[in-house]
Amino acid sequence: VTEAKRQVYGTVGVDLPAGPSELVVVGDGTVPAGWAAADLLSQAEHGSGYEVVACLTPSEGWAKEVIREVERRMEVLPTAGRARRALERRGLVVVTRTLEEALELAEDIAPEHLELLVEAPWRWLDSVRSAGAIFLGPYSPEPVGDYFCGTNHILPTGGAARFASALGVGDFLREVSLVAYSEERLRKARGKIARLAEAEGMEAHKRAVLEREG
Repeated sequence: VTEAKRQVYGTVGVDLPAGPSELVVVGDGTVPAGWAAADLLSQAEHGSGYEVVACLTPSEGWAKEVIREVERRMEVLPTAGRARRALERRGLVVVTRTLEEALELAEDIAPEHLELLVEAPWRWLDSVRSAGAIFLGPYSPEPVGDYFCGTNHILPTGGAARFASALGVGDFLREVSLVAYSEERLRKARGKIARLAEAEGMEAHKRAVLEREG
């Protein structure tokens, strides 16, 4: 997909280039560690070896259990080789002081996918502004978004979720600005426009406005 976008860039409009998949799991220890491990592996197996998979939690015990579950599940996972390469390069488990700190770290990462495996996940939703897609609660694993629920699978990666959104219909539409000043409105703004044009050394811009003194 990325190569196709590269080849047509400048000829047709494209969205952001797709980087390796990313999943950040924020957990408070109330969800089975095996579920978090399964979700992390679901992204690690993509195959580039550079997938970002991170688990952030204030519970040290839960963090250790997640690590054990990841290792246990890889023993019987057909795609374990691919998953292990990603985990060794960009796998991360961080124990934070508080859940709030875990959410702040997730915000700094601005991941493609973010799972909130916490009690009352809706309560924490306002704490997250930078993520391509957010999966709330234990029964919304990331593959639901990949295959079934209808959210767009083409999401910003590499921290681009700080300023970009999922690909949508709007990306394929054009917007045209319309400007229709009245004589009175231009008369009120004329002086300000002229000063701005003058400050930029654009004398013709300035005169085009002052020409219409009426």
